[in-house]
Amino acid sequence: MSIERAAELIRAGKLVAFPTETVYGLGANAFDPAAVERIFTAKGRPHTSPLIVHVDSIEMARGLAAHWPAAAETLARRYWPGPLTLVVSKRPEIPDIVTAGLPTVACACPRTHWLWS
Repeated sequence: MSIERAAELIRAGKLVAFPTETVYGLGANAFDPAAVERIFTAKGRPHTSPLIVHVDSIEMARGLAAHWPAAAETLARRYWPGPLTLVVSKRPEIPDIVTAGLPTVACACPRTHWLWS
């Protein structure tokens, strides 16, 4: 599947499976609560277990954070893309279903770009 097709499906509220360095992921638009609910349903995942939001850049991750600490910047610059997840305070636009109602959001920038070349 091309990245264009995957993006089209995600924009339509569908789910997309994809590999990362550590696991196979099941992705949806993190800003679409109904799509996120489909992940919980498909996986039988408890709603008390927050999801990781995958980003394609540090800038995208900053856009999810209410506050982006200097330590997050340093770690992201050193280890992204790669198998590092950063947990930062979330912006109010992030649906609670994504974060299990917590005030933080987990962001990861996996090294998956090779899939789409």
